[in-house]
Amino acid sequence: MFKWIFIGNEKGKLRELGDVLAVARSIGKKVLKTHRAVDVLVLAGSPEFGWAAVVADSLAQAKDKRI
Repeated sequence: MFKWIFIGNEKGKLRELGDVLAVARSIGKKVLKTHRAVDVLVLAGSPEFGWAAVVADSLAQAKDKRI
């Protein structure tokens, strides 16, 4: 299952890409309602405006659903 998530950066704390990936994975687990690893397939944005990410519950399932 895929989900788009949006990560705001109002306070400017998310400047490093590793921090953004960690937040995306954490929010992805909550949105997908899983305790397993969550893969970030797409990440786009900037520190000024925020980030958008596509998360999937596992890469194996994501490969099966790609067109």
